[in-house]
Amino acid sequence: MPSPPVPSPPARDLRIAWAATLGLTALFAALGLHGLAGQPLWNDEAFSFFVAWNGLGHTLHMMRQDTQPPVYYLLLTEWLRLGHGVAVLRGLSLAAMLLTVPLLFDTARRLLGVRVALLAVLLLVFGPLGVAWAQKARPYPVQALFVAIAFWGFVRLWTEGRRPLLGWAAYVLGGGLAVLTQYPAVFFLVGCNAAMAVRVLAAWRAERRLAGAWVLAQLALLLVWLPWLPDAVPQVLSHLTPDRIAAKHTLFLVDGGTLLGTLGGLLGVASLWRGQWPFALLYVAVAVLGAAALLRAGRRGVPMSGVLMPGLPVLGAVVVPLAVCVLAWALLHPVFGYVIYTFVWLRGPYAMLLAAGLAALRPRWLGIAAAALLLLGDLWGLANYKATRTVPLDAVAALLAPQLQQGDGLLLSTGQAARWGLAYYLGPPYAGRLDGLDIADIPAEGWPIATPEQALRVARLWVVLPDAEVLPFQPATLAPALTRALRQRFGSVLVERYDRVAP
Repeated sequence: MPSPPVPSPPARDLRIAWAATLGLTALFAALGLHGLAGQPLWNDEAFSFFVAWNGLGHTLHMMRQDTQPPVYYLLLTEWLRLGHGVAVLRGLSLAAMLLTVPLLFDTARRLLGVRVALLAVLLLVFGPLGVAWAQKARPYPVQALFVAIAFWGFVRLWTEGRRPLLGWAAYVLGGGLAVLTQYPAVFFLVGCNAAMAVRVLAAWRAERRLAGAWVLAQLALLLVWLPWLPDAVPQVLSHLTPDRIAAKHTLFLVDGGTLLGTLGGLLGVASLWRGQWPFALLYVAVAVLGAAALLRAGRRGVPMSGVLMPGLPVLGAVVVPLAVCVLAWALLHPVFGYVIYTFVWLRGPYAMLLAAGLAALRPRWLGIAAAALLLLGDLWGLANYKATRTVPLDAVAALLAPQLQQGDGLLLSTGQAARWGLAYYLGPPYAGRLDGLDIADIPAEGWPIATPEQALRVARLWVVLPDAEVLPFQPATLAPALTRALRQRFGSVLVERYDRVAP
């Protein structure tokens, strides 16, 4: 049956709520701009730059090295017309995350009411996970934006009896572009389909037309994604089959401890370290209370804001993707644990669930106290994040650049973990200055130094080794031809130089 119309709050109250939302969006912008270029690029961010820095043709060619679909890199290619500095490179992510804030408010207020919507925005803005990803040049924030657009469209369809064309367009285009930004967005669509299936099956006669339109919308989603299929198949075969993951992407093989840490940061407060689990348990307890309140309202038939079954869209977007991936991690393949790591978009609907739980707490002072405690945890995590320095590849490059001589070589770890960052910070021409460092396509083998025989051909050998990485061979095996002349540590990176011994 169609949902009853949502009672509109007084126009003045809605204007005040929108003003508060825009103020919180400006605050989020300030948090994101603070230190935007202060932290060094980590290696994956520099990879994003080298995919997108040289035009669309180059972008499409370079993408075969990655596991991602094209939309983020294509957007970044155009964005980099503004410049190639760190702040510009990360600016696309910040802009995407900023746009999710008003989208979250409008989505939540249509489904759960203005008060709950403002609480949800407050939790999203101060969450360290959102701020952290807003300052990273990776696809996650852009995926979060497209999911927010799709979720906004989905809620419009859920709450408005006439099913506006704008709602269908937002759901189809937002969902399709989200999957074209990162494949794991498909789990959000699975959650939407699960919620819609429950609604349709609960009232089949009244919802048959909606069911037919919904099927057509899924076909339209497929058509949005279909042009990428010829490129997606070789990309999956090159990177995402079980044997290729084991050989090339061991980071995707998530163990139980890593999975729990990911869930703790996603469902609690990121960057809390020892304090993570108490806050994670508190957050989950509030979320469970919110789920119970939404489901209870749905059973009564007079739910929050007059919307039928308001809990289903929220629970579909939060619980279904997590449950599917955790079960798939346990039963099918550990890569599904890494998929959860990409769920930056989940913080939006999860903030709605938390806000519903806080609003349901009685007496009201208890809800206010719980909200204050959650925000305290967020501020603590945010302060920790701001105080944490990433791998200082900029400092390493600053040491190397003035000392490089013709004939020098570079030995990197087996995973070449510092390759892209060093190339970025050493600056143009990015390649050809140092044997063993290149930005060529990975299948074009031959550029890395991987054996002692290759190392012995250089005049001097630089070694850059991040902690927990492994060298392809030990430089000590180069003696007596090369001997260590420099050893210096930059945070979590060890730098050494081996000079040729005079005959």
